[in-house]
Amino acid sequence: MRTLNDYFIDGEGTAGIQADGALSNIVCVPDAGRLVGIVAHVTNSATTAIITFDVRKNAVDTGVDCSLPILAKRASAVMNVNGQVIVQTGDYLRLQSNGGGGNTPTLYITYIIRR
Repeated sequence: MRTLNDYFIDGEGTAGIQADGALSNIVCVPDAGRLVGIVAHVTNSATTAIITFDVRKNAVDTGVDCSLPILAKRASAVMNVNGQVIVQTGDYLRLQSNGGGGNTPTLYITYIIRR
């Protein structure tokens, strides 16, 4: 059971996540807390390698990375996040791809924030 202190922010689909430097859409943070997870759903074409991302807050790399731990198409997974990102009301988040894979999958992202 998930605590009532968690909330979720859905981002729109981002195409071409395999390209190095590709950025996801920006999502605005409505309430302070810390990023505790990222759920991703892959569509369009299958991933061909594990893809890693930098977590960016307010256009700055936080030093926290996450990875999509599956090779999949039309599948969802909780991404592995290797650190903690503290957010404040009005901050914004996005992911930046470190590249990998040969296809052009689209990724739908949901951020999980704990208050």
